This record gives sequence, C-alpha cells and structure tokens, in this order.
Amino acid sequence: MRYAMSLVLLTVSAFAQSGPSCRVTFSVVRKDSAGDLLTGFRLETRDWFQKKMAKKYPDVCYSESETGVVLFFSASPAVFHGVHTYSNTQTTQSPVQGTVTDGNVSSTTYGQQVGTIEGTVQTTTTTESHVPYEVDYDRLHLAIEYKFSDGWKPIESFDGKTLHPTYYGICTHNCHPNHSMIESAIKYLHASGLKTPQTITP
Repeated sequence: MRYAMSLVLLTVSAFAQSGPSCRVTFSVVRKDSAGDLLTGFRLETRDWFQKKMAKKYPDVCYSESETGVVLFFSASPAVFHGVHTYSNTQTTQSPVQGTVTDGNVSSTTYGQQVGTIEGTVQTTTTTESHVPYEVDYDRLHLAIEYKFSDGWKPIESFDGKTLHPTYYGICTHNCHPNHSMIESAIKYLHASGLKTPQTITP
C-alpha cells in the first residue's frame, strides 16, 4: 500500500465531511481482487457511514481528499470446510402372533392354551449420514495507516470474513462484515483522539 498511496490519494474526488467538530479526518483506499487500488467508500457504504457513523462519532470525519489517515481495505480468498448431517427415520410394522395360556391356578384350564392373539409391532430406526461441503468466502482486512515523515505505516488493524449463516437463503448474522470493521476502526480513532501523525509512535 505504501508505495502507491500518495499517487492514489491525488486522484480522488472532492467529497469531504468537514466541520469544527472534526478531530480526525480519514480517507479510504481499497485493494480489489485484481490488485488494483481504488479510492473512497462504495456508494452504499458511504451512505451508511453518513447515516450511522457520522452522527454517532462526529469528531471522526470521512474525506475523499488526501489525508494523513487512511483506512486500507484488502481481501484474500478462503474456503470453509464443513459437514452436513442428514437424518433418515424409517418406521416399519411387523405382524406378530401368539397364544394365551390360562394362568389362574384355581382354574380347571390352568396351564392350557385358551386363545390366540394377533397384532403388529412398530419399529422405528434412525440413521445419519455425513456429507462434506465447501463454501468460498473472503477474509477481510482493514488497516488504519498513518503518514509519517518516513512513509505510511499501520497503527491498528481489524479482521473479518464474508462467511455468514443463512435461514432459507436470508442472512441471519454477519451480513455486513465491512460495516463492523469500519465501526471498530472509527471507535479506535474516536477513542485515541488523534490529530496529527506525530501523536502516534509506529
């Protein structure tokens, strides 16, 4: 990132969140799957940031101009290996036959067969099968980089992944991993109260 950061930041547009409340102003650089560097949040991410983070942390401001603080996003492909367990339950009914013997010792027919019985026996068996599967996903990495006199250096980083559970095809958890990473980074900048690169020791 450091070898191309200055060139990249000179090509960004003029959008900026500014005001007297800004203590830390940052910009964004994203590394895509082809290895190219892109600047700025995606439109939907920028809208989310303005609606959620900018109101919650007004002292941490996003800019699309050159800044001394950069959130650098990158991703690497990964594969999740899991096992599906399937259960199969079967119920069968088998005919049974038997005799009835008189068990009354005072009876004249004691010990003798006095009848027959017929019926069915129900048997339930459950078997399980285990089928391995794979899911492709991305490991996400977000580094907060500072521009020092000798170049760009990371001061904090956060990790995430695009893997998430679903219920009938609908995401139920970790639906926006980038948002979670961004919020963690903004919390860090808010808590540190950084104003200039000289306030940080790499």
